[in-house]
Amino acid sequence: MKLTRHWQKVINTYLKNHWSLEQISKGTKVPYATNTLYNYAKDGYLRYRPKTYRIKKKKYHGVKTDRGVFAIHHISLRPKKVEERKEFGHWEVDGIEGARGSDAILLTFLERKTRYLVAVKARSKTNKSINEAMDFFFRFYDKQVKSCTFDRGNGLLTGVML
Repeated sequence: MKLTRHWQKVINTYLKNHWSLEQISKGTKVPYATNTLYNYAKDGYLRYRPKTYRIKKKKYHGVKTDRGVFAIHHISLRPKKVEERKEFGHWEVDGIEGARGSDAILLTFLERKTRYLVAVKARSKTNKSINEAMDFFFRFYDKQVKSCTFDRGNGLLTGVML
């Protein structure tokens, strides 16, 4: 349906009274859909200037962490022989999150002396699935582990296990 001069005057009157095109389309007897009115405004048939509004940003909520499962120790408190990398069997554990929308996490176990890396996939970041992934690692490498130092990031917890 084409825009007639009558409806053009009526719509412009509403626009002067600070009505939005959506309000005009849905709240009056104007026989045009909202998208049609926007198209007419874009083509210059209506005296419509879109107001600039603040663009709302998506709110990101912090990632829940399960602190308290392990005893919390700072990484600088580990023994000097671990820090010097002279003895085999001291591992660093870190977590790498998967893509957005994925609950999976990749646990990385890095041996400090040789820089040998083992990666184990956990189904999610819950304590249960992380413990299952760690049990899987320890089934194969239990005899080669003297200590594990955990990262302090959101991916994993911090602690020392002997």
